[in-house]
Amino acid sequence: MRRRVTFIIPKGHDFDEKDLLISQDKIHIKNLQAAREDRITLSISQTLRMTNALKRFFSQPSVLSERFASSASFQYYQGLLSSTSLSNYIEETICSKKDSACRHDAERIKSADYFDIDYDTISQSFTFTAYFGRAHPVDATGQITKPWNEYIGDFNGSVATEIGILSSQKSTEPEELSLGGSLVQLSKDTRSMSSRSLSTFSTNFVKPTGLHPTLRLTFPRPLPPPAPTCGLLSYLTLPSTFFVDKYQISSTNFLASNNLKALRALSGETDLEAPEWATSQWGSAMLLELAPSANAKGAWSAEIPLQLRYSSSDSSGISNDLPGQVQASVPWPAVFWACPAEEGTKMSVNPFDRVSLGYDGLFGPRTMFYHLRPLSNDSLVEKLSVPVLDLGETQYVASTTILAVMASFLWASWLLARSLYIREKSRSPTQAKKDN
Repeated sequence: MRRRVTFIIPKGHDFDEKDLLISQDKIHIKNLQAAREDRITLSISQTLRMTNALKRFFSQPSVLSERFASSASFQYYQGLLSSTSLSNYIEETICSKKDSACRHDAERIKSADYFDIDYDTISQSFTFTAYFGRAHPVDATGQITKPWNEYIGDFNGSVATEIGILSSQKSTEPEELSLGGSLVQLSKDTRSMSSRSLSTFSTNFVKPTGLHPTLRLTFPRPLPPPAPTCGLLSYLTLPSTFFVDKYQISSTNFLASNNLKALRALSGETDLEAPEWATSQWGSAMLLELAPSANAKGAWSAEIPLQLRYSSSDSSGISNDLPGQVQASVPWPAVFWACPAEEGTKMSVNPFDRVSLGYDGLFGPRTMFYHLRPLSNDSLVEKLSVPVLDLGETQYVASTTILAVMASFLWASWLLARSLYIREKSRSPTQAKKDN
């Protein structure tokens, strides 16, 4: 098993190397205010054990149903109420009782900003990546109230551990953010690498939502592109409860009025009439190009129209204890600049890049992505209540409907018989003789 722990020190914070205590089998991190990424790669034997364990976890009835889709690559969609259940499962099922380091890492998943599970079919290995934007909750001004302070190391002699403490340095290329610092793995090393992140955005539903909710992306300031050839894009992953009318979102005037430029890709379930329970796929994925407002001097927004499918009262949505309603949720989209690299640009591997996320397969191999950071103090999921038929109020619907149909049939039959009787009675005797 291999483990890599990387700390990124933000601007305005310093790190004293005296607070980094290194021994033969572990490192003591003291008073470090930084973002953190933990990455653990398992061997083949450990992968087989993990595969069986994860299959059991994702087949539990407490976890929302699994659905698959395919576009440029296979994607897996799994709704989890929280990371607590996964954390507890790993701690109790995968970690041994004597492996305190494993149990500690499993507990840490609960506070991660995101948690990725990647499987490499060539090496047959699992890689787990957890990212923490801060060590502990922040105060009202956004400052970290408590730094990282812990021991990290190989506690059982079987984990190759590498720890990096990096900060921003002046880069040699305009598109790069150069990082430099210390990498510790049985000895010392210093390296430099690039990472790209620009600005922030937030997401919310426009109120009132109704059955045609609008997802609004808000940007706190104007966004000049990193280069003239870059495009600002948003990649949305929509569960089957939601869908997009591709004809509506292809209208040039409609797009312009919502600060949208074009629909670049749409895959998955796109049937405009099918109810939620009749969809054959997990949902849909959409790549939209945004049109940053050229006249914006401050905050600006782009609005994406969505629609809700008819849902049943026993759908996978989470009940919000209101009769006749279930709760639907949609994850925040990924927002990024996509820039084609110039000829001769060295596209070196960035160890912090997250790949095979769905949208990167829609671009060429020589594309640079500049991501905008989602700005939220809560989970990156938007929720809304969806009206459904309350089965508790439908106990008399079937019998009443049958009675209404029978009464209507009898009423129509009586009117028909009555009209025939009146017509027969009103005929003259001469006409009756002619007919006979």
